[in-house]
Amino acid sequence: MSLDHAFRTRTPPEIKWLLNERAAVAGTLQRSIERQQSLQRRLKKLQHSLVLCAKDLNAAQETQIGSRRTLEALDVAIDLVDKRVSPAAAGVVNATQGKYGESGGLRKYIGQALEAAYPSPVAMVDLMESVITQFGVKAAAPADRKALRSSIRGALQWLLQQGRAEPLHAKVSNNSGLWRWKAEDDFPSFEQMAQDEWELHRGE
Repeated sequence: MSLDHAFRTRTPPEIKWLLNERAAVAGTLQRSIERQQSLQRRLKKLQHSLVLCAKDLNAAQETQIGSRRTLEALDVAIDLVDKRVSPAAAGVVNATQGKYGESGGLRKYIGQALEAAYPSPVAMVDLMESVITQFGVKAAAPADRKALRSSIRGALQWLLQQGRAEPLHAKVSNNSGLWRWKAEDDFPSFEQMAQDEWELHRGE
């Protein structure tokens, strides 16, 4: 007779009931722990989205203040030049579509390029050539390449602040621009970050 069989046949009913109850409670506890861990991961992602939302909200408010002041000044100037002309005669022009597409387009592209190359790093010169090809940016003149490098550096700094990219050129000699995607567990991918930003800007 096996020990397990002996246990089942000799264990008093009240002990069996207690053991079964304990097993059921242990299962409930385990599911609760797993649920908590899942919610904590989700909360971390939502907190990150909330930070992005707060930053965008502040930026939008500052833009509105500056735009209203500029509009008022332009209205005064138009009135001084010709009182017969309505300041709103030209309508409204949506100027958010820039050389890199939608707002934040360059940051999105740089982030995706780093994420696709991970775990390998990407050199600044390769990022520049990739951006030139992707967006058709003119960068033949030294001044144009300098401006492009500055724009890409700004996108990289934003990713660095978000904890999504890390510079490696300080660790590698004779290299002034080497960047790598910084992957972390339970942290939203760049696709999720881009989706969060798209959701924030969708109603604008």
